[in-house]
Amino acid sequence: MRCLSPLAFLAFLALVAACENDPYAPEFGIDPVDTTQTHGTLLATNVVLNYREPLVWIPGTELIAFFSPTQSVAGCAIWTVDVGTGETTIVDVGCAPQEGFPYVRQLVAAPNGSALYYSVWIDAPRSLELELRAADPAGGDVTTLRAGRAWALAVSPDGQHLAYQIQDSVLVRDMDSGIEYHYPVLGAARPINPRLGAARPITFSPDGAELLYEVRDPVSLSRTLRRLSLEDGTSKIVPLPQAITRHFHWGASGVMVLAEVVHEHQSEYSVFNLTTGESVQVASVPRGERVPYTQFHWGRETWSMDGTRVAYWTGTCHEWADFLNCSIQRRALFVADTRSGARARVVYTSRDSSPVVFSPDGTRLAYFSSESVVSPGDFYVVDVP
Repeated sequence: MRCLSPLAFLAFLALVAACENDPYAPEFGIDPVDTTQTHGTLLATNVVLNYREPLVWIPGTELIAFFSPTQSVAGCAIWTVDVGTGETTIVDVGCAPQEGFPYVRQLVAAPNGSALYYSVWIDAPRSLELELRAADPAGGDVTTLRAGRAWALAVSPDGQHLAYQIQDSVLVRDMDSGIEYHYPVLGAARPINPRLGAARPITFSPDGAELLYEVRDPVSLSRTLRRLSLEDGTSKIVPLPQAITRHFHWGASGVMVLAEVVHEHQSEYSVFNLTTGESVQVASVPRGERVPYTQFHWGRETWSMDGTRVAYWTGTCHEWADFLNCSIQRRALFVADTRSGARARVVYTSRDSSPVVFSPDGTRLAYFSSESVVSPGDFYVVDVP
C-alpha cells in the first residue's frame, strides 16, 4: 500500500478544510453533482431568441421585450411576452433578412413604457448601414429617428433624452424637439465594428444630468470610463480598479463596476463602487483544470435598476466526454447584494444559460432557457430573495 507523504496529506487536509469553510462551495460545484434542478415559473414555450441581445422589461408593464428572428414578418421582429399571462405578441420592425448577423440591435425602452428604441439593419446583406427607430410596444407606428449608424443606446430616467454613439461622438437627442447635441468621444479613434456586438455601452446618471460611457483604444484595446456633463459638455476619466473590468452601471449609490481579480487558484468577482471607493465580493470561482470545472459566464450578467443587486450565471462541468465537450453540466443563476455581498442561487439547470433581466422594481428576474443556443426555448420568471 502506498501512503501519502506528510506534505501531500497536509495539502489534502487544507483542501477539505477550505471546502468545509466555504459556504458557497456546493453552489459552485465542489460537491458531487446535484441532480435536483430548480426553475422559476414557466411563462412561454417554444420561443426563438437572439442570445446576443438583452431582454428588456418594459417599465410600468408586465411585458418583456426581446428580439427574435422569424420568417413571418420579413425576417425579424421584436416580441413581447406577458409575465402575467404568458401571451406573446409581435411588433414588426420592417427589416430585411440578412444571413449571419442580427437584424435588430441595442433594444431599450422608454421609462414610461411608451416606446421601444433600437437600431435596425436596412441595406443589402452584410451591409453596415443602420437606422435608429422607435416602435410602439402595443404594435403601433414605427418611426425612423435617424438614418445611419447609431448604437450603444441609453434613455434618460425622465425619458426626455436618448443617447447613442456614432463614429467618434456621443449624441444626445431631445425627444420633444428632435435636436441632436454632439459630444466628442475623447480618445476614440474609430468605433468598434457593430457586427461583432462590441459597441461601447452608455448609461445616464440617476438624475439624467451626466453620461457614463466606455472608450476603447482601437490599437491597444485598453478600456477607460468617461463621465460627461450634459450641461457644459466637459468630460473626465473615471479611474478603474486594478482588475479586469467587465460591466458597469450607474446606480443610486454611484458608479459601479463588476470586475474580475485573478489569483493562482481562484478568480474573485467583485463590485467596485467608484464613487465611494468600496468593493464587495459577489462570487469566487476555482481556477485550473479540475473536475468539477466552473466558469463565470460573462456577458449574461445584469443589474437591478437601482444597482443594489447583480445577477449572473455560472456553469460547472462535472464530467468530460472528451477534451472539449462536457457530458454532465449544470448552470446556476445567482443574485448577489452589491452592498453586503450576500448571494443566493435561484436557478439550477442542465440547460443553456441565457440573458436575464430584473423587473423595474428589482423583485423578480426573467430569463430564457433552452437546450442549446440554436434551439427554441422557454421563458421563466423567478422571485428575487
